Amino acid sequence: MMKQYTKPMLAIYKLNAQALMANIDSITESECRKMPAENINSMNWILGHIVLFRDNVLTILGKLKLCSAEMERLYSNGNTATDMNDGLNTNILIEKFNKSQSLIEFALENPSAEALINDDTLEKISFYAFHETYHVGQTGIVRVLLKKPGAIKGPSRNSS
Repeated sequence: MMKQYTKPMLAIYKLNAQALMANIDSITESECRKMPAENINSMNWILGHIVLFRDNVLTILGKLKLCSAEMERLYSNGNTATDMNDGLNTNILIEKFNKSQSLIEFALENPSAEALINDDTLEKISFYAFHETYHVGQTGIVRVLLKKPGAIKGPSRNSS
């Protein structure tokens, strides 16, 4: 019964993961750390910020956090628009993202846990899904600013 409520969120988290991985594809470590334009966050900061905020979802779902205090210092709100020379390696961030993805998908595919039973929990997870979608969209803009071709391909449209 609960699965009908978690299914749309599961779809959003899966689409976010696909879009994020497509947008990061072929971005070098140095490009990932660089601010692509004035007052535009680096790909590294955006990715780290997404991973950091996924800890909130994991906590709601009764899982352990994946981020350290150092990550919180680097990737929290207010630490934006700088080159991320001291940021974590992109591969480490991707590993943490993928681990969080597995945990979130499992919980949303198997919503029998007490954590998913009340509306307040579903609202919080929905907010974090929206927050993440916003930042995943930013990665597409950063990709273009780094002079890479767009990576998200929509469904083909047939002219009638």
